[in-house]
Amino acid sequence: STFGQSAPSDTAKVEKKANFGPLFKNDDVIKLRIVTNIKALQKDRGASPSNHWAELYYARKKKGDLKIPIKLKVRGNFRKASKNCIFPPLLLDLPQKKDKNSIFERQNRLKLVTHCQSEEYIFNEYLVYRMYNLITNYSFRARIAQVTYEDSAGLQKPVISYAFLLEDEDDMAKRNKAKDYNIKQIPMTRIDSLQMATVAVFEYMIGNTDWSVPYLHNIKLLAPK
Repeated sequence: STFGQSAPSDTAKVEKKANFGPLFKNDDVIKLRIVTNIKALQKDRGASPSNHWAELYYARKKKGDLKIPIKLKVRGNFRKASKNCIFPPLLLDLPQKKDKNSIFERQNRLKLVTHCQSEEYIFNEYLVYRMYNLITNYSFRARIAQVTYEDSAGLQKPVISYAFLLEDEDDMAKRNKAKDYNIKQIPMTRIDSLQMATVAVFEYMIGNTDWSVPYLHNIKLLAPK
């Protein structure tokens, strides 16, 4: 939802000028491989998870796999707990300097929504994001990936599962000529009425009651620059 902005705007000119990279410009499933110490990552589910060094590989059609050194961090609230998810959601921190021909060009931090307990929910949640993209530009882009998780210590067998990548919050804001408004206790009456209605009706349509504007729970607020 947005704060003080009356209607969704056409972001095509902004995107062309800013160039947010190729990652979210098509819908093909990308194949990724993440190599890290799986045991150490899985155990790090406390209040302040640490960064874990890892290698990210993605398959290119003609040039073979490209390796990118990254940092991984467990993220989330409910899904971070081991009693709720066998495999936690992750935050990928990519280096500033990358191959210009990389699909991750101009990407720095990306959320990876993992399989948790079952792949079925990955596709359901991905489609929710894509539906909301059709309704408003004030929405996060998503890209499906087939990910192979390999243990660098060699103690666990590789796990192959679907996941999806989420657009960085700053990029989503820039596309809409806005900035992140990370302040709690903003009443819903202060939010632009059209955007607030759009969010509320969409959440009702998908059967989601787990969100709150005043507490910024599963909600991001934007304000015009």
